[in-house]
Amino acid sequence: MVSISGIILLFIVLLNVVIAKHAFTVNTTWYWALLVTLPLLMLAIFYSRQKKRYTNNKVVRKKYVDDKLLPVKQQHIQSFLN
Repeated sequence: MVSISGIILLFIVLLNVVIAKHAFTVNTTWYWALLVTLPLLMLAIFYSRQKKRYTNNKVVRKKYVDDKLLPVKQQHIQSFLN
């Protein structure tokens, strides 16, 4: 499944390529448009990396809780019942 942030990132990359190609081959004033789109590209990359880092930490944290803490709680319950 493709995320919305990935689609936006791809769109911004393609937009930068089109602007750079047009500025290089047709009209050099288009380089000014890169002053807007390059920071947008950096922001989109940063957001995508932060989102991936948060998702990975969430999965690791859930796995740690399920593997480590859940058996400990079950042992405490069993010892309390006995």
